[in-house]
Amino acid sequence: MRSAVRLIAALGLLLLSATGLAADDLVAVPPLKARVTDLTGTLSREQAAALETDLAQFERSRGSQIAILLVPTTTPEAIEAYSIRVAEAWKIGRKGIDDGILVLVAKNDRKLRIEVGRGLEGAVPDAVAKRIVAEVIGPRFKEGDFHGGLKAGVAKLQAVIGGEDLPSPKSASPTRSGGAAMDTETLLIVSLVIATMLGSVMGRLLGRLGGSTVTSGVVGGLAWLVTGSALAALVGAILVFIFVLAFASSGRGGWSSGGWNGGGGGGWSGGSSDGGFSGGGGDFGGGGASGDW
Repeated sequence: MRSAVRLIAALGLLLLSATGLAADDLVAVPPLKARVTDLTGTLSREQAAALETDLAQFERSRGSQIAILLVPTTTPEAIEAYSIRVAEAWKIGRKGIDDGILVLVAKNDRKLRIEVGRGLEGAVPDAVAKRIVAEVIGPRFKEGDFHGGLKAGVAKLQAVIGGEDLPSPKSASPTRSGGAAMDTETLLIVSLVIATMLGSVMGRLLGRLGGSTVTSGVVGGLAWLVTGSALAALVGAILVFIFVLAFASSGRGGWSSGGWNGGGGGGWSGGSSDGGFSGGGGDFGGGGASGDW
């Protein structure tokens, strides 16, 4: 079945070429910015946000990524061919674990597809994906309840994935023997939070230079414990030293008990879907199922 999907995609492109249609005539793959992408205006903001929150929580607890995409149509491509293009571009799921799932809805075509990453083909075989499409999502779509169909379908997918023996989100990261146990972005965020709080206190007690030195030493030590890399610890300590020194030199008003004053609370926040989501490098082999309503 999986090879058949790949074959459909290849034959579809060949047919499009034979009929004089270029790649520009295909429906473009939208950029991945959130777990829920609705290009049809079907879901309300509240409905999309509720699905986004649920999918984010599932990813934090299980590590697997599920993304939802609603497009008006995939014509002139078959939904299977377009779904593979999206999956390969978005790379949902963790690299090497390949535990991603794409739920694709072509609203005007009245078609939908569940694209399953290679690592979940045991938990969500084609037959199970077909049943979820036909018995869980499809009937609700027929009633015009798109949010209900997607919510129920996601819940069923999460249930079957939950029974799979997958690496936990933490153990999926490289270990100390194989590299940093924490990705660079997360380490930077943690370091800045620690530097903000500790630097504020140390700056008041020891002065600008002393506070910067102590804070950078603490953060560098934590970086070494987390990553096992002396280089990462040294770089982190130097960056934190500069960061704390720069903010401390701007005067006491630059610090606050809740972090740093950033102009109206606009900074980073956990769980944000505004450009804060990306695929983890997962691979897809054509597993899954399609249907209509």
